[in-house]
Amino acid sequence: MELVIPNDILPNLEEQIRLYIALRTTKYARMPDIATTCFTLWSGGNHIIYYVEDDTPVTPQQICDHIANAITELYNEGGRYFIVPNLPPLGDKPNYLKVMAYHKKANAFVNEYNPLLQTRVASLQQQLTGITIVPFDVYSVFLAVRVSKANSAPD
Repeated sequence: MELVIPNDILPNLEEQIRLYIALRTTKYARMPDIATTCFTLWSGGNHIIYYVEDDTPVTPQQICDHIANAITELYNEGGRYFIVPNLPPLGDKPNYLKVMAYHKKANAFVNEYNPLLQTRVASLQQQLTGITIVPFDVYSVFLAVRVSKANSAPD
């Protein structure tokens, strides 16, 4: 099987998973054992940016489903270890702070998405025997850095 990735696109999460699985089965694959590999699955930020700036239709549930499907697909291939970050407050990107409509729309989306992801990850941990999923709270880390920066800024 020949794998071709067009030069003008970056594969989305589902495509990356399919490519990884396909590459594992190639004749000259030299990949670590999938059962001991730790996968980081972080996705959705670009979807939200397209949603905010271009009204591209997407819902927090759809992005959550993409992550859950990716975990399940890798699990079915033998993957057992995952790190799953949530999303930071994307409305606090510097260019969104200058456009209040973008700021509010992006943060509202993230604030709906992150709890959905948390619930879905907990559900997968219950459903998939032997899986380890470590949630990574990027949202809180981002806020902590922002507060720390504000507190250490010279007067």
